[in-house]
Amino acid sequence: MKALKKTVLSVAALLAVLAAFFRFALRGYGFLALVLIAVSAAAVLLVILPRKAKIVLLAFIAAFMAVFWHFEAMVLDASKGDVPERADYLIVLGAAVHGSSPSPSLRERLEAAQAFLEEHPECTAVVSGGKGSGEDMSEGSCMKSWLVSRGIGEDRVIAEEKAVSTEENLRFSADIIAKAEGEDWRDLDIAVCSSEYHLCRAAFLAEKYTGIRPALIPAETARPLLKLSNLMREACGMMINAIKR
Repeated sequence: MKALKKTVLSVAALLAVLAAFFRFALRGYGFLALVLIAVSAAAVLLVILPRKAKIVLLAFIAAFMAVFWHFEAMVLDASKGDVPERADYLIVLGAAVHGSSPSPSLRERLEAAQAFLEEHPECTAVVSGGKGSGEDMSEGSCMKSWLVSRGIGEDRVIAEEKAVSTEENLRFSADIIAKAEGEDWRDLDIAVCSSEYHLCRAAFLAEKYTGIRPALIPAETARPLLKLSNLMREACGMMINAIKR
């Protein structure tokens, strides 16, 4: 038993070190670091707690995991997307800008948007995102410049430059479309492009705050660990949204 406890504590310590590495040495892996710390803490508690407390803790973990996997299944299903045959408007959700260049996640979204816009010349893009710390320009402006520089007509790309959250991305973009198209704008075919892990929450917020149910265009995340981290984060985000609802 002592040997087992020693092994568990050693694994917990290793997980804590890995969590620190993902949190401080890499960019974008904060949620994965949080998960590793939580697993490490749970392992320690299961070693040091008395038997009855262990049973309570295990029951809590089991209940949490059941709820988590319900929402994770929703996130994974939405991540497949449902690319439409046509769209009047494509809302592209912003991500970080490094100086004046798109981050890897934003570039992936832009590449997916570019491919769709090239295949659907009737579609107008609304690229949405404000200017955050460490960014020399707004996400919306960066996205528009990137798309125009790759051959998408400037008159087909509208930059929304005030949004600082997914909710605002969608609301402010919807306002732009409504202003351009009038009160019947919800009858138009509207799609949303974002990272595959983000699509479930984007669809939920679009329906909640704008009344539309957009088609979903996934941008594939190239880095597997980043994708895993964000898939877990989005499931927890959907849990929080369900509670608020």
